[in-house]
Amino acid sequence: MEKIVINKITKSRISGRCVLVLSDGRYISALIDTVLHLNLDKNKEIAEQEIQIINNEININKLKSYSLRLCEGFSRSEFQIKQKLLQKKYPLKEIEQIIKRLKELGLINDKKFAENFINYSIKKNWGLDKIIRELNIRKVKSTDYQEFLEDISNDTDFFIKALNSAEKKMRLLSSKPIDKQKNSIFRHLISKGYSYDIVKDVIHKLFNE
Repeated sequence: MEKIVINKITKSRISGRCVLVLSDGRYISALIDTVLHLNLDKNKEIAEQEIQIINNEININKLKSYSLRLCEGFSRSEFQIKQKLLQKKYPLKEIEQIIKRLKELGLINDKKFAENFINYSIKKNWGLDKIIRELNIRKVKSTDYQEFLEDISNDTDFFIKALNSAEKKMRLLSSKPIDKQKNSIFRHLISKGYSYDIVKDVIHKLFNE
């Protein structure tokens, strides 16, 4: 088998990386730290095993960077982050290691996510049913949100929220027959996650029944 030699090492546009130009025509992106660790240099022979190490280190670095970006800005649950990483075809073992580390650093925290999500949902005038349904879709354990949700429930008048939402909807339905108004508001409030009893009470209030 013909030996593979490093013809050139050039600077990469990505910080912390370089590009190895190999004698077989390949261009290999590498972490500078990996190149130094393997003691690689121009005109030196490089083994396929070392190329594999370089590729693995690059992939791990990409996984770390992408994971950190997922933890920034828009809040996501642990399940959502894992699904995003799986969609990128990263190995499951490495994903689980990264998630474990991010949890240790407090960058993934489903309790904190649930608190933020519930506060956001309340501002969106969602009812309890929809809030719980959406948290379950995101695979947040009930133990991570139940206590906070109970506190919010005690402090929030969901009837008033449902009534306000229904009144906004009614302004768009004023030209329709009463029965159609009732049906539309019923579907609207149910889709918002309000209980049947609250929806019934709101309709009674709006139509003086």
